[in-house]
Amino acid sequence: MSAVLLDKDALHALKQAVVADLPGVRSSHISEAIASAAGFRTHAALLCSLQQCSGDPPYVLLDEDRFLNRLIALGYPSSCDIIFALLDCPAVVLTGDQYRDQFHYNSMRAKAWRNLMVCAINAGLQQRHFSLAPYRNMWPGADPTGMGHSGTGFTYAFSLPNNFPAKAYVSDAGFGELKIHAAVMPRGEVVRCTDAGFAAGDAFAEGWLERARGFWLQHSPEMFACRRRLLPTVANYEASPMGFGDRGKVLM
Repeated sequence: MSAVLLDKDALHALKQAVVADLPGVRSSHISEAIASAAGFRTHAALLCSLQQCSGDPPYVLLDEDRFLNRLIALGYPSSCDIIFALLDCPAVVLTGDQYRDQFHYNSMRAKAWRNLMVCAINAGLQQRHFSLAPYRNMWPGADPTGMGHSGTGFTYAFSLPNNFPAKAYVSDAGFGELKIHAAVMPRGEVVRCTDAGFAAGDAFAEGWLERARGFWLQHSPEMFACRRRLLPTVANYEASPMGFGDRGKVLM
């Protein structure tokens, strides 16, 4: 999948690119299919969400399967499929799909790392400590110019899907990246420490969120410690990324 800013101009640019790629599809039907791809039931629901967004709109993932299924429901053939990342549209942001054949979450440990990291990043976005836009850091002490590396990090609390308490630490890693740590059943502020392991909590994960060359969680599931009793629970969470991909290349 790719992502697009939930913004009138960005969505208009996306629609124009899709219209050029699918000239046989009615404009109103393309609007409905884009809304479905972005996770909305109808185009009207998308417009309603646009009206509620102000100041710093979020990015949303674009699902090609939902796009095609909506067009099929409207009477079009299955040949009306599309790959958003291949469109001539600067509003479309890569989310690591180009790496999906390289990186997999086959083990329970890898799935648990992925889920804990996704939950921590989602919470940071929801609490508006940072944005997916490069250098858009809003936590107290973050670089106010938004132009580069700041050594001041920030700790925030959140809850996992089963209401287990958790804590995350975010810091600016430079080059548009964020370093994220997350701990389940956290112990004080130890989550701030690199490679904290069980000193930080009953589970501890760390990794990087890419924001400059696309939006994705850089694949590093080996950076994880988890109590055996907790592992199946964390591995089976329903955690959907909010506008970013859940796997991608580690960029140094």
